[in-house]
Amino acid sequence: MKLAWIIFCSVIVLLLVYGIWNKESIRHEQLASDFPQTYSDSSRNGGVDAKANENLFLKIFKNKKEKARLKVPNALLADSIVHYGLSLIGTPYLPAGITCEGFDCSGFIYHIYQKYGIDLPHSSAMLLKEGTAVPLAEARKGDLIVFTGTQEGDTTAGHVGVVITMPGQPVEFVHASSSTRKGGVKISKVDSTGYARRFLQVRRVL
Repeated sequence: MKLAWIIFCSVIVLLLVYGIWNKESIRHEQLASDFPQTYSDSSRNGGVDAKANENLFLKIFKNKKEKARLKVPNALLADSIVHYGLSLIGTPYLPAGITCEGFDCSGFIYHIYQKYGIDLPHSSAMLLKEGTAVPLAEARKGDLIVFTGTQEGDTTAGHVGVVITMPGQPVEFVHASSSTRKGGVKISKVDSTGYARRFLQVRRVL
């Protein structure tokens, strides 16, 4: 009888211990399931965290200070800016516009450079003070090219574009034109056009 009682008590103790352990195990599993997935796990199934990490990377890359730390080659950056600018050809002209709904000339510059972490002012006059001046013959991809306004005798900055050619080639640029005949984002040449007369400076900002 005594032995049976000891066995009975031992079983009760074991059941109690198992119950406590099982409860803790379930709680830990619940906590684990509530904890966010790792990037590698969520990226495999297209989870939200994969997108969050991608956005974080883009945010870091777009930060101008981080750009310097990452040592992105200027030539590669210029190619990317020019490529993006050219992809926007056909976007309409819109006074004060800075989005893909429409641009003015400096708004176009502001938009395409900001995409790559470079903050430039939304003003032709202020862009004339950015970077360093270089001769027109040395203009290269990614340089800003600044012109006067359209009024005869105007000597102040009134228009700006992005050079898409390299030294030794006839200078061409992509810009947001306010022309009533064929406005919007397009490519134009400098030589043998009205832009040759209106040319002010090339500014290197990369």
